[in-house]
Amino acid sequence: MSELTKEQKLLRLDIIQEKKRRILAKKPVYSPNQGQLPVHQDKKRIRIVAAGNGGGKTACGAHEVLWWATGYNPITEEFTKVPATIVVLLDNPLKVDQIWLPELRKWYPLDGECELKKNGKPYVNQIFFRNGSQVIFMFHDQEDMVFEGIQLDYLVTDEPFPRRIWIALTRGQRKKSSEPRTLIIGTPLGQAWIYNDLWKAATNGERDDIGLHRFSVEVNRENLAEGYIETFSKNLTEQEKLVRLGGHFAHLAGLALAHLFDRQIHVIKAFSWPKGKPAVVIIDPHMSKPHTAVMIGATGDGRIYYIKEFASKSPARQFARELKEWMEGDWRIIDVMCDSLGETPRTGGDGNKSFCDVLREAGIRVRATTYDDKDDEDFIQSIQQVLEVPDKADNFGRKLPKLAILEGNPRIINDIESVAWQKYRQHEQFKEKLDITAKDYLSCLKYGLKSGIGYIAQLGRAPKVLRRPAASYTGRRT
Repeated sequence: MSELTKEQKLLRLDIIQEKKRRILAKKPVYSPNQGQLPVHQDKKRIRIVAAGNGGGKTACGAHEVLWWATGYNPITEEFTKVPATIVVLLDNPLKVDQIWLPELRKWYPLDGECELKKNGKPYVNQIFFRNGSQVIFMFHDQEDMVFEGIQLDYLVTDEPFPRRIWIALTRGQRKKSSEPRTLIIGTPLGQAWIYNDLWKAATNGERDDIGLHRFSVEVNRENLAEGYIETFSKNLTEQEKLVRLGGHFAHLAGLALAHLFDRQIHVIKAFSWPKGKPAVVIIDPHMSKPHTAVMIGATGDGRIYYIKEFASKSPARQFARELKEWMEGDWRIIDVMCDSLGETPRTGGDGNKSFCDVLREAGIRVRATTYDDKDDEDFIQSIQQVLEVPDKADNFGRKLPKLAILEGNPRIINDIESVAWQKYRQHEQFKEKLDITAKDYLSCLKYGLKSGIGYIAQLGRAPKVLRRPAASYTGRRT
């Protein structure tokens, strides 16, 4: 090179750049499926992806690694700081050569642009990029001190992993001026702590730094061998299908509704509620945990819409004020229902007054649920009916279930996906009864379905039993 003229050096540089361009041009273009795309768009510090076998989890994780290493995310069009240290945590070293390196090479010219090191191992355990970024492969069976002594910017975990590793590696994300992020991907066959400590906490609103994503293998059908899903399904029990095909957590045995629910079908984009269309509010009060409230409506098109949800730990009187603010807007609220527990004396935190008494004093016309509203057998039938996706398409070619959940309501989604059948105490058999003791939002939906809101919307007016001042504190009549 020292003997070349300036013009010759520039020409050689142009040739090298053109060669790189052509190599990249030959690479397949990544087009995220409908499960992967929301993951890439999510800007939460921690993202958890629970997906079925073959759903595209590794491709999703590999692209995040490459974007962090090169400093640019083409999906969000954002630049990140480089050089960066990225740890990819795997359950077995065999996955490096068999899965991860082929996946990375598929999208990026590793062998021409990076230095791959084995460091005395029989497998590649480190990738160095020209800009100084590095990818370090680590494994579940390594000594604890290996995890404790490392500093990193980004973490990608492929398949469920022990909690002790989680604590050690997140401790290492402490570099000053760094913006650490974590991507947890896998088919949730084990490690229930991920659900209990992270997924459930995010669902309950206790961790606003965690983004949750679940998708089935169906979203990646076009990239799989023809007939793979059907053939693989034949080998699985119904419970295994929920986990290996649907991405549900394996430890939640006896799931009752998960097989009927599909986020891509039942969850729809939020829209402005049509003026004059009826809605009901259902409240589930508690003495030792947050009170919950949900709003359910219907537009007369045959569907029921789960509009929004609300939770607060405030005492009854403060909760009433918060609830009124939450109910503000051009809603035609025809009924407000409260679990009959709310009529218990001394639950309002003010002398002998009940929770419902306090709400009424605040101007919220609330009624308690009845014995008929609590019918479990009737609820099982009704919730299954509204979740079921019809076999026959409508006049527009759509197969729409009767229940639609507007985006922004993660708690009801978690309740539906994780609710199980009750077990008999003496053996492992299940009762034909849902275990909704801790499913507050599903309990509210239960009462909402019992309100007959769909029938009222089609009728165009409230039946005589509801022809009274609207449950809204506005005093408007239905």
